[in-house]
Amino acid sequence: MLIVSQHFESLAAYLVAIFAVMLFSTYVSQSSEWLGYAGIQTGITFLVCYVGPGPSSNIYAPLWRFWGIVLGVLTTGFVFLFLWPEYASVKVVASLRRLLRTTLELANDVAGRSATDRRPGAIERHLSTDLLQVLNMADQARLEGNRGAEVSKAAFEAATFLIRIAYRFQTITRARLAGSERHLSDQLRQRCAALERAFCHSLESGLDKLRSVEPFEELTAQAVPAKSSENGLNDAELLSRAIIRDADRTTYTHADWTTQLEAYRRMPILLSRLDAALSNIVIH
Repeated sequence: MLIVSQHFESLAAYLVAIFAVMLFSTYVSQSSEWLGYAGIQTGITFLVCYVGPGPSSNIYAPLWRFWGIVLGVLTTGFVFLFLWPEYASVKVVASLRRLLRTTLELANDVAGRSATDRRPGAIERHLSTDLLQVLNMADQARLEGNRGAEVSKAAFEAATFLIRIAYRFQTITRARLAGSERHLSDQLRQRCAALERAFCHSLESGLDKLRSVEPFEELTAQAVPAKSSENGLNDAELLSRAIIRDADRTTYTHADWTTQLEAYRRMPILLSRLDAALSNIVIH
């Protein structure tokens, strides 16, 4: 404004100045989400302040517009930083809770044997949406100091294990729909059902852990302590070993049943690592 408006009277100089500022703001807006937002706002602020069909020697009107924008930004920043703060490290917990709830929904369908061919596909779309939200919030939480970085790291790990757990449940569903349990004994089927219920119990315990760190649920969490996931993991590991041991004694070697057994074997390990990641979130 100080250089172009007072020293040039042609429209070309005015257009060159606008082009230079918009080129810079557009370049910045193509970077990360935080800098991208700053680049977009820089361009909008410049256009709002320097509005007009051509150069003008009166620079006071755009300067007053700029001062009004600065006051608005400072007021909004004061409200959301001090009066009513919002932190990505808090929102990532809520996003992770939604992802865990969606995974638990899939687990309950598998344990209740109510999953169909279309059901896993619908839940998979919800998993993709929830995972994207978790990764987005975790990426922003890394910029919020040491605590935010630790919560972000734990959230990344927990999301990774949740997706792998969901994949194992989908594997069990597809194998069961393909007839993997067709020739199993009733006792072995009952053990499989008990093992899947133990998996669901472990996920419910993880969900209780995430609820305990929600600010608006602190009093509830103190009044009703979270369920311990240790017993659920131990039961799942023992049942998994028993099923694999009984399966080795049979001559039934269906390919889908072998895939289902591998899912049973890996699930307790993934749940244990998920529990450790969720514990890190609770600690920080």
